[in-house]
Amino acid sequence: MHISRSARVLATGLTVFALSGALLPGTAGAAVRVGQKCTKVGSKATSPTGVGLSCSAKKQWAVAVQPTVPAPVATAPAALSKNAAACVTGTAPETDLFPDKARITDATGLSITYSKNYKVVRVPRPWAAAKSGFTYVLVQCGTKAPALSGDLSGATVIQVPVQRAAIMSTVYAPEFDAVGQADRIVSVDSPEYYSTPSVVKRIESGAIKGTGSGSSANVEMLVGLKPDVVMTYSTSAGSFSGVDKLISAGLPVVLEASYLEESPLGRAEWVKLVGALTNQEAKAESEYSRWRTDYKTLATRAAATKTRPVVISGSMFQGTWFMPGGKSFPAQLIRDAGGSYPWETDTTSGSIALDFEAVVSKAYDATVWINAGYLWNTMRDLVKEDARYARMNPYVTGNVFGNDKRVNDTGGSDYFETAVVRPDLVLKDLVSVLHPELVPDHSRIWYRQIPRS
Repeated sequence: MHISRSARVLATGLTVFALSGALLPGTAGAAVRVGQKCTKVGSKATSPTGVGLSCSAKKQWAVAVQPTVPAPVATAPAALSKNAAACVTGTAPETDLFPDKARITDATGLSITYSKNYKVVRVPRPWAAAKSGFTYVLVQCGTKAPALSGDLSGATVIQVPVQRAAIMSTVYAPEFDAVGQADRIVSVDSPEYYSTPSVVKRIESGAIKGTGSGSSANVEMLVGLKPDVVMTYSTSAGSFSGVDKLISAGLPVVLEASYLEESPLGRAEWVKLVGALTNQEAKAESEYSRWRTDYKTLATRAAATKTRPVVISGSMFQGTWFMPGGKSFPAQLIRDAGGSYPWETDTTSGSIALDFEAVVSKAYDATVWINAGYLWNTMRDLVKEDARYARMNPYVTGNVFGNDKRVNDTGGSDYFETAVVRPDLVLKDLVSVLHPELVPDHSRIWYRQIPRS
């Protein structure tokens, strides 16, 4: 496994979740691909934000756990869909072709509305500093698209249900899987980083191709695959150039911006976009409702506990500790798991850049340290990287936890894939760390306690 130090540190130092293994500084996501591989000494790996990462074949990080392809995370039985699974013919104009509808409750950056034969999806903030958004008209295959005028002017038309999907982020894989549509995926950006079993199986069989992403995407290959939709993301106006290249090639691109959500549930609710694209609204609603209920039920139980352990997150990177802001969803997860967060009054939804002393002075009484350095084998690895870690209370007590329990053999972390879509299970992991008495039978999925030696 080849993992650059930059990727390893940033993967845990900035925030809890990520898209396609990419962490976005200053957002609720973070900044570099987890498991970034370099092909030669001195080469530069470029993150989605354009940050160059120094990579060296001479410095390779040891694998902390046995690489695995994770077992499937259980889903509910398939809900019976009333929406069409293919093109329709001979329908009357007044017929409502979408009796199953998505209802957005927690996501703030996504809206879906319905007409008789088409749906309108709006993404008003595709990246943090975006001045305008995007509109997508999802037209039932076999019917006439509406006139693209008025508030639909400039919209992108997508025929639904999509039969062939190209995805440019690992987090979309478990979303397609959750609605029973993983077999619709025909290409991914970097196959080696994927962990969703249904998708890995299709990658291994050759049914799913690797196309690259952003400015390095193989546009010719994508065009040849004839996808009905290309799901991707953009982190800034500057990085949009890679997306614009896909659009200019005539590809049906949909920009997904779930990484900007400030709550874990808001992030997960974007599964309903995949539901809308595949006409599987009933399944998406059923799955998300279950996740939401389980999350809120456990959060209520955790809130009733008498003790609230003080929790810190992340680690140092090039002299800076990127701590999740008080309004970020990592901070929300800590609160909902029954923890106390020293920066919970902070109003930042992204990351806070701190020096070591600022962390120690603010969190001197911290009892638990989560999202510690990526693939630290033992506690000795902490102090090898920064001897000052030995001064921290969680180091002394041994309450240091990494989120790298499920990592495949090329460095792809399922924490930046399935965990993004399943906050209910992440919460259960965290509650098992902070209040194990509430979930005595739970075996942690992503978190592991870093051993002394």
